[in-house]
Amino acid sequence: MRLLLDTVAFLWALDDPRRLSGPARSALANTKAVREISSLSLSEIAIKVALGKLKLQKVDVMDGLSDLRLRVLLTPPSMLTAFLAFPLTTMIPSTVRLSLRPSPRMSRL
Repeated sequence: MRLLLDTVAFLWALDDPRRLSGPARSALANTKAVREISSLSLSEIAIKVALGKLKLQKVDVMDGLSDLRLRVLLTPPSMLTAFLAFPLTTMIPSTVRLSLRPSPRMSRL
């Protein structure tokens, strides 16, 4: 079995696993399961920490990855460059908003 944890599932597993559903906790307890998390989830956590929206230390994330035996899935460069088609707009210093206006380049991807 393969498990892909999203950002929230990872954070809940670190902070309070009781917030996860019973089936999710059971799946995580399965020692034969391959547990994975996307590098984009780690980027999302880093952004939220930098903006002060999440209080978490690097050691907490690293320990969580190790404790949960998570393999980090790297994001292919083609997917990362696709994000360049969406302008990142900062509205207020503590808030980041993505403006989802498709770029002409996006149609070529």
